[in-house]
Amino acid sequence: MRGQWYGWQMLPGYGEGHLPYFSPIQVAGVASSKTGHRTITVAFWNIMYAEGAQLFETDLRILKHADSYLIAEIVDDSVGARAAVISALSFQWLSRFCPELRVPTSDEWSDDEVSQFLERTFGGVSDSRVVAVNAENG
Repeated sequence: MRGQWYGWQMLPGYGEGHLPYFSPIQVAGVASSKTGHRTITVAFWNIMYAEGAQLFETDLRILKHADSYLIAEIVDDSVGARAAVISALSFQWLSRFCPELRVPTSDEWSDDEVSQFLERTFGGVSDSRVVAVNAENG
């Protein structure tokens, strides 16, 4: 999971109107809770954050998971009840939820190359700061 790119959907998103928030994220680290309540701590780079890409560390209570997604409650969120969906990424996902990225067409890239596209677009996120977070999370 570390260093991998995923789609992040948060409900509700930031601001008023309860609209969902979407962003590709790069996972910097994951630690499981020892409480036995299906809780994990995920450190990730939130790429589309309005103030620029930022490293977040969030506790999630897993509600459901499958091979291509995880649905979780965001624990201790200061805004109130929020949920997150972490899912596999495709160019179709990026094009639909993050059109400002100007995603290449399927003729140019295959879905197997989503991570390469994001690394080229946001190359600065997987620098030594991610390595430091990985070291902290074991």
